Amino acid sequence: MRLLTLLLGLSACSSSVPQVAEPAPVAADGPVIPQADDVRVAFFDTHFHNDTWFAVPVACVTQEGSVLGNEACAPKLTGQAATLPPGRTVLGGVTTVTCEATGARAMAVVAPIDEPLSWQATWGYLGQGLPSGWHLASRSRADDALLEPAMSALAGSGWPLSSDASGVQLDERLDLEGTRVLEAFAPSDDPEKPGHSALFLAGSDILPLPTAGLSLNGRVRTPGAFPVRNNGHILVLTSEWMGGSGVHAVHLSEDGPITIGEWACGT
Repeated sequence: MRLLTLLLGLSACSSSVPQVAEPAPVAADGPVIPQADDVRVAFFDTHFHNDTWFAVPVACVTQEGSVLGNEACAPKLTGQAATLPPGRTVLGGVTTVTCEATGARAMAVVAPIDEPLSWQATWGYLGQGLPSGWHLASRSRADDALLEPAMSALAGSGWPLSSDASGVQLDERLDLEGTRVLEAFAPSDDPEKPGHSALFLAGSDILPLPTAGLSLNGRVRTPGAFPVRNNGHILVLTSEWMGGSGVHAVHLSEDGPITIGEWACGT
C-alpha cells in the first residue's frame, strides 16, 4: 500500500511539470519569406494594361516603421485587401507592368477592378478605410508674403511650374509637426490642360520640395501624408497632365526629403 501511494504521488508530480516545446528547425541560409502582415500600409498607382487593372505600389510602411519602395513592397501584398477609388478589392498575383508610352517597368499586383467603375481608378492604399493616422490635406490660402520668395526659389528646381508664371495661387496643404507643405498652382491658358504646380516645404525657410527621382508633370496635388513611426511622414503626391498621370511618394525624414518611389505613365 505504501508503495502504491508513493507511485501515485510521483505520477501526480510528473503531470504538473510543464512540458518544454522543441524549438522549430531553422533552415541554414534559407530564404526569408516576406509576410503580408508585415506591411502596415501601402500606397498604389493603378495601371491598365492588356485589359487588366494592376496596382503599382510606390511605397510601403511596415509595422516596425521601415519604409520600402516598389520592388521590396510588391511581393508582400498578394491576397491583401486594398482600397482603390471604385471600392475595396483583394489583390492578386505579382507581375511586371510596362508603360507603353515610355517603356518604364515596375512590379505590380493584379487588382480586379470592376469595369463599370474603372474610370475612377487612380490611386489607393492597402487596407479598408483611411489608414490610421493619415493626415488629410486641406486647403487654405497661404500668407501672401510667402509667394514672392517661393516663386524666386523655383529657378532650377525641376518643377513644372515656371518661376515667372502668372496667376499663381499659393495654398497651405499640410502642417506636419511644424513643417508646412505649400502648394503653388497656375492654371493653363489651354482649357484642355490641367495647369502647372510646385510644392514647397516651409519651416524657418521656404524651399521647393526636391524633385530628384520624381517624374513630375502638369498639375501636382497633395492628398495627404502618413506618419512613419519615430521618423517623419510619407508625403503622397498625385500628378496629372494632358497625356498621363502618376502617383509619387516622398519620405519627409529626419535626414530630409527622400524619394521612395513613383509610377508615372504617359506621353
